[in-house]
Amino acid sequence: MRFVLALLAVVGCSGHQASTVAQITGDACAVHVDETTCLGEAGCQWYGLGRPCPTDGSYCQLGVCQNPNSGGGSGSAGGGAACACPDGGVCFEQIGGTAQDMGGAYDIQCAVPAAGSGDECARIQGQGTCRASEEVSGLCICDNGIR
Repeated sequence: MRFVLALLAVVGCSGHQASTVAQITGDACAVHVDETTCLGEAGCQWYGLGRPCPTDGSYCQLGVCQNPNSGGGSGSAGGGAACACPDGGVCFEQIGGTAQDMGGAYDIQCAVPAAGSGDECARIQGQGTCRASEEVSGLCICDNGIR
C-alpha cells in the first residue's frame, strides 16, 4: 500500500492562487530537497552532490533524494519523477518560511502562473524566487527567503 501511495502521492493545494491537486508520479522521494526530510521518508536515501553553494545566501540544493530501488535518474530534471497540475497550473514547493510538520507529506501545491511566455517558474506570484527543480520534471522550487 505504501508503495502505491509513494508512486502516486497526491497532495492538496491551498491559497488563493491554487488550482486543484498536484500529482507526483515516479520516484516520489525526489520531491525532498533536503537531507532531513529525505531520510524521514521510508525507503528514501540522500545522495550528496559535493558541489559548493553560492555565498549570497540563495537556495542551493546540496544533494538528491531517491529510492535506491527506483533505478535512479539522469541527475537533471527528469530524475525519475514528475509533477503535474490540471487547468494550466504548475507544481511548486515552498522551501522558505517556518518549518512545518506535514506528517511525512511534502507540501507541493499548484498555482496558475502569471500570463506571459517563458519560464513558468519565474511567473509564479507571491512565492519569492522560483526555479525549476533539478530532479523532478514539472516542479518549481520557490524560496521566499524567510528563515
